[in-house]
Amino acid sequence: GQQGINQQGHPMKPIHPIIRTATDNPHRYVVDLGRIGGRRRLYRAGTMAEAEAIAKEQTAIFTRHGSRALDIPTDSIIRMSELLDAIDSRAGRKVTAEAILDYYIKHATGAFCKKKVSVVLTELLAKQGAEQRERSWQTTQSTLRPFVAEFADTPIGDVSRENVSTWLDSRVCPSPSTKARLHRYLHVLFAYAVEKEYIEKNPVDKIKAPKYRLPAKEYMPVESVERVLRAVAEGGEGLAAMAIGFFSGLRTAELGRLTWADVNLDSRQITVGANVSKTYPRNVRMSDNLLAWLSVSGRYDAMVCPRGRRLEAIRADACKRSGVRWPHNAMRVTCATMHYAMHNNAHETAAMLGHAGGTRMFFDHYRALGDGHAATREEAERYWGIAPRRDGNVVAFCA
Repeated sequence: GQQGINQQGHPMKPIHPIIRTATDNPHRYVVDLGRIGGRRRLYRAGTMAEAEAIAKEQTAIFTRHGSRALDIPTDSIIRMSELLDAIDSRAGRKVTAEAILDYYIKHATGAFCKKKVSVVLTELLAKQGAEQRERSWQTTQSTLRPFVAEFADTPIGDVSRENVSTWLDSRVCPSPSTKARLHRYLHVLFAYAVEKEYIEKNPVDKIKAPKYRLPAKEYMPVESVERVLRAVAEGGEGLAAMAIGFFSGLRTAELGRLTWADVNLDSRQITVGANVSKTYPRNVRMSDNLLAWLSVSGRYDAMVCPRGRRLEAIRADACKRSGVRWPHNAMRVTCATMHYAMHNNAHETAAMLGHAGGTRMFFDHYRALGDGHAATREEAERYWGIAPRRDGNVVAFCA
């Protein structure tokens, strides 16, 4: 006799197959395995050889898989084998029964997809809030708000690629870049769900991001920078922040967090620490003209930049009085453009700007054009020569 294993994994009593002549037909045989799993196991055969083969096969099944395997009809076993072959073919690899079972349990019971889209977004925002600045997670929240409004109560695992693609196609966006931004943030949401094992695959992976051409950036002409700084210098407030913005390339948000303790005139260094930087800490060396500007700038507060929206008001007033148009992100874009034109080293410019991903960000978003052409070395020399000079009590300019 041979032993099998029960559902708890413990050995079962051995079976002793008995082959005898059928009582209703002396020319047929019966294979009797005895009482197994609460049932009498009888199998009919036409010949003794067939009966012996059945006894051997069923004993082997019982020994390897236990009594439950004896309840599976032969045609079901054949269909199961065909199904496993089909799964292997679709997957392009051998898939185990354990993997199939795990997949079924996760999907059929909801263990894999019961989290609602709104709940997953809340978790993502909490994670970003702990790791990133407030503005970053607020951008995630505002960008994904329309999607979550439509799929709020939908389990994250029930959102298919077709659902996302159809939703994206239906959105009326002011520009292709806006739709590309939606695509990017949706990828972030579902990537988080994959990371948390709420879903297996990111449905956005196979949705092509909308293609678009980035609009040409525009830098301020040297003369315009001079006129704006002259106008700001007349009042004094905000001059240091404007000078640092134009000649060190700090982001507006970084300027708003910078303190005078981060500015060392002796070592000619601005420390953009972790509490200031949007990306990673860095040190920015002051140019000669920036050092000159900071040497004559008043300190009105522990913060370099006027608080709240005061700098924006100072800038708007200066532009109005000097007749200068202010392009988008003018200080940082102009500084990046002129730094590259002066030094012709994209890596140095990207490092100054705090770009962690190399030079692509610089070329895509910060190297600007003026009147349809790139800044020249001659323009850059004049730009980095903008500095204050004393003429009585009036701050004048030379370039």
